[in-house]
Amino acid sequence: MQNGIFKSFLLGFVGLSLLAVSIADVQAQRSAEVEEIVPMYRIPGSAPEPDRTTRQGGLTERTFSILTAIHQDIGEQRYREATERLVALSERGRLSDYESALIKQNLGFVYAVTDQTQLAIQQFSSALQLDALTHRETQNMLLILGQLLAISENWDQSIRVMTRYFYWEDKPTAESLILMATAYAQKNDYPNGLVWVKRAIENAREPRENWYQLQLAMEFEQRQFDAAGNTLAQMISLWPDKPIYWEQLSGILMQLDRESDSLAVLAMAYQRGLVRDEGKIINLVRFYQYRGAPFNAARIMRKGMDDGVIEPTRQNWELLATTYQAAEERREAIRALQRAAALADDGELYIREAQLHASVDDWSGVQRAAQDAIDKGGLRNPGRAWMMLAIAAYEAKSYQEALRGFRQATQYADTRQRATQWINYVNNELRIQRALREGV
Repeated sequence: MQNGIFKSFLLGFVGLSLLAVSIADVQAQRSAEVEEIVPMYRIPGSAPEPDRTTRQGGLTERTFSILTAIHQDIGEQRYREATERLVALSERGRLSDYESALIKQNLGFVYAVTDQTQLAIQQFSSALQLDALTHRETQNMLLILGQLLAISENWDQSIRVMTRYFYWEDKPTAESLILMATAYAQKNDYPNGLVWVKRAIENAREPRENWYQLQLAMEFEQRQFDAAGNTLAQMISLWPDKPIYWEQLSGILMQLDRESDSLAVLAMAYQRGLVRDEGKIINLVRFYQYRGAPFNAARIMRKGMDDGVIEPTRQNWELLATTYQAAEERREAIRALQRAAALADDGELYIREAQLHASVDDWSGVQRAAQDAIDKGGLRNPGRAWMMLAIAAYEAKSYQEALRGFRQATQYADTRQRATQWINYVNNELRIQRALREGV
């Protein structure tokens, strides 16, 4: 699976929201009691993390006032000034580990929002190594660092950081779960990726469409067609006006040898007005033909042509004729064939028309179609057209015209013997008729 497929799932993770721990938050932490957090969420096999749930930070009044001014610079997007102040503050002596970590954290925020991703990663990593931040600050740092590593396509490191994050996170956001799903998907570790994307969808109040697309992509890669079918059914229920999901579900059902269900899905999409493209309508027509439902095929094909969605080409008129013929609607089939034959480069379709006329004993129609075939030319077997013309004339008791047609047919090897037999038969019948007349 190409890396670009899942990159879109990371968009929006890092922006101004990186300023999650504000100076106001720090001030609140100084005066409020820290609520104990009971760890509820664990990754199987993950290494134990130190208990930070009762950890508190501390700031001197001077450091706090400087950070407050820096935070104002950041809020007003004066990032250069904020960076200079943070660097200068970090070079002061007598800083506690907590103050140093907090400075690095804020510097990382500035680098992140100014698209200096690698510098942001370095600052966040350095801040975490000090292991001095409060529980909430550490969790926020881990989450943002995991996101930045993912944006940098450092999937292994992103997974390691997020594993630390989830160790103490009892109620992770669906977005954070999707981050893990994306990272595993990029590593082609689809079993783990599917676990995380399903967790994300279950945890979200309103799962996003691209999360389902991510799940579906991984199920396809694993050839889990039953699961993919179920996912698509959910997607259709949520986004019923997206034709692609109906088409994909139909395709999966074909993979599962559920042809009737596959056709039913496409038919439902057609009824909802979601099958609008000429090629897709024609595919549906052919599907109905394949499943032995020519009447439905003809109805849809005719409607498409009447509505102007399907072009009135020779091939399309011929397909319509074929569906009518299979549905035993011979008159309609003849009319469609006439339209197709008029657009053809040769007279072959007029031969088919003649055969249809013959099937309903319309001998004048046979004569007319056979003559049209001869006039248009380009026939693979001209003798056959002459034979049909002659037989039709014979059925109409136009014996001399029949004999002329049979004589023409004797000029072609494929029809010579049969035409000769017919000539003998017609001449013998004419002699009998003459003898009867003379005897009378």
